[in-house]
Amino acid sequence: MSKGIIGLVAAAALMLAAIVVSRSAVGSPQAASTRPQTRRTDKPPAAITGAIAHLASARWRTRHEAQQYLLLHGRAYLPLLLVALKHAASPEQADRLENISLQFYLSQKFPSDGPAPFIGIEFMIESVRLELAHHQGSINAACVQELLPGFYAARVLSPGDLIVAVNRHWLTSASEANDFRQFVQSYKPGAFVTLKVLRGGKVLQIPVRLHGMPDNPQAQQDELDRRAIAAKRFVARFGR
Repeated sequence: MSKGIIGLVAAAALMLAAIVVSRSAVGSPQAASTRPQTRRTDKPPAAITGAIAHLASARWRTRHEAQQYLLLHGRAYLPLLLVALKHAASPEQADRLENISLQFYLSQKFPSDGPAPFIGIEFMIESVRLELAHHQGSINAACVQELLPGFYAARVLSPGDLIVAVNRHWLTSASEANDFRQFVQSYKPGAFVTLKVLRGGKVLQIPVRLHGMPDNPQAQQDELDRRAIAAKRFVARFGR
């Protein structure tokens, strides 16, 4: 056999060996699909676990700030919150965890994609006195009586907050409940409005996302009733 032929045979053998090694390293698609997959389990951020722990703090402000943080950043960690609720160190920590978990549960269960903007609070008109550079004297503010679970407002507002303006729309001494509702309804569902809120003697600017609800009053009430039933079932299943 000539040297040229021997060389060709040797090169072909090396190429075949390379193909065999390559196939064995990659494996067939079927074999790859049946091979156990190892996935890294991401731990929750230290800020989330720290906030959960701070719900049991001896200081009210620490507990309040931890709850506000979790309401804004903890939606992806509902299973972790439910585990923490089960092992809560105090009744107040359990109450706060239950409230946070309920918000996320209802927001997932009810997409709130209706055509009518809805802020998610119950309120009453209350006269307050403002001492601001551009607003002096008494006005009728919308005083937050109750935060309805599952709505964005429940994450950032507190009972007792006095809403004095919606974006550029300020309430006046002649404002009534329908005036406040009309301010809210002048925006579209999904929009963020900036509420000017009198809290602790200071006027804060708090962004709140409006939800979408049915525009028919009866249909809207029916959805609120369904939310209330779902909330009761949630508390019966996961509450303490």
